[in-house]
Amino acid sequence: MSRVIEVGDIFATRYADFFQVVRATAKTVTVRPIASRFVRHIDQWEREYLPVPGEFANYPCWSRETCERGRRCTVRDYTVAKDMPQIKVDDHETAYLWDGRPSVLDTYN
Repeated sequence: MSRVIEVGDIFATRYADFFQVVRATAKTVTVRPIASRFVRHIDQWEREYLPVPGEFANYPCWSRETCERGRRCTVRDYTVAKDMPQIKVDDHETAYLWDGRPSVLDTYN
């Protein structure tokens, strides 16, 4: 059985961008970008970040209006265990249900 997404759940991208669910149905969610806070340097290029729930922010790929009202996304789950929901937040970026651990941003690239 797939995990049910609820209002307040957080999705993270591979670039340590975070999105909070503000509306949810069985197959779609509306998300808004939220701020993150720096946790620590892992090494010269990698840094850890945590989301700040409820502190809504801007996302450079979205308009200000989209950031304020949120973006509706279809929830997909491609894992065998059906416990890793993901959403496409824009044409080039997928976000995964946040696992609660700090997200790593690799600035080497």
